[in-house]
Amino acid sequence: MANETNVYLRDLICAHFNLSELIDLCFNLGINHENLQGQTLSDKSRELVLYCNRRNFLTRLVDQCCMLRPNVAWPAEGLSASFYGIPKESPPISQTENILFVNWGRLDVDLQDIFSTAYNEAQREGRRIIKTQDVFSAMMRLRPEPLPELIRYLPSDSLPKPIGIEVSTERFLFNDDPDFSGCVYDSIAHLSPKIPINNQLSSKDVFVDIAKFGTGGSVRRLRTHGVVPATIDEIVSQLGWQIISR
Repeated sequence: MANETNVYLRDLICAHFNLSELIDLCFNLGINHENLQGQTLSDKSRELVLYCNRRNFLTRLVDQCCMLRPNVAWPAEGLSASFYGIPKESPPISQTENILFVNWGRLDVDLQDIFSTAYNEAQREGRRIIKTQDVFSAMMRLRPEPLPELIRYLPSDSLPKPIGIEVSTERFLFNDDPDFSGCVYDSIAHLSPKIPINNQLSSKDVFVDIAKFGTGGSVRRLRTHGVVPATIDEIVSQLGWQIISR
């Protein structure tokens, strides 16, 4: 984005968010508002735009603003085409960008917590790769609603143990450029273009997608306990869930 667009974006944020709402916006983006210089709304808005610009997060910032204030004419430059449901022949997200960061503002807070916890568990074990097991274990630890409704239908040993409570949910992953297992990457890549405008991807969407289409060790564990794609579809149907699906 050109500097003129950055100024315009700052002015829009100032006009449509108060200081408390700006702090919430930073939280949704995984940014510590206390690290932004200044005290006033204008100062914080300017520093937020500059912070995101330096880290190539402007797409995430604009997407989040569009989601929270959909009636505002936010700058279109920098928005992912998938946000508007525009089909793309190439993969949803370039391999040179971090697929999680690009879509961060389009994940609900529970799913953000899950990925943050999964990353922190990977770091605790000396890894940069977020495995499917990390994501499933974070889901078992945090158990965001309504996911437990589905989990209770599954055999008790079909999922990994929960991540320990000593592992933080803090957004330390933004200090890194984490990698992902093929199952996790594939799920985000396929689901992100399907997220409706003014909606967010949830833990149940990601769990169902990986459980049906994944091929890694955690999914093989489900299969050995008799949990196949048709099983997941049947449970989802019984629960009456509306799922974002590929």
